[in-house]
Amino acid sequence: MKAVKYITVLALLISAGVLTAGAAYGQEDEETAVKTALEGFYASLNLMFEGEASAAEEVWSHSDDVVYMGADGAYNRGWEETYSNWKKQAALKLGGQVEPVDVVVTVGEDIAVTHQYVKGVNTNIDGERKDASLRASSVFRKENGKWKMIGHHVDVIPDLEKKLQVQ
Repeated sequence: MKAVKYITVLALLISAGVLTAGAAYGQEDEETAVKTALEGFYASLNLMFEGEASAAEEVWSHSDDVVYMGADGAYNRGWEETYSNWKKQAALKLGGQVEPVDVVVTVGEDIAVTHQYVKGVNTNIDGERKDASLRASSVFRKENGKWKMIGHHVDVIPDLEKKLQVQ
């Protein structure tokens, strides 16, 4: 089951242009490309819920100006801090599945911003399945022709913040 999820994420990342699949990427209009990159981010997030953080490496920029303000209350700066946080959350293996809905995209030449609701189901730290409904904003930068995440901010989930003891 995990292998199927990973293959699905790889396919999504290829279609997002995060992993290049040739000239087809340049044929997408930019708004569609940003939405596809956002879907790739949420696919990697869903893998993180299952304990696998490595898909984030393909979605995020690896720059020092990356900012991640996750549902755990963290304010991570830079790729290294962000990825460290993702690995910490992945270790919890909370499970669940979320997706972006009501997505609004604003695209510039090399920066794009999305605002969305995050809907789905997650398992909380006590093992109970709960509906998820959060607000989120994401920022992407075009790096070498590919939209990479450089910022993500989502509402805090108090139980997660408490579990990870983020300050």
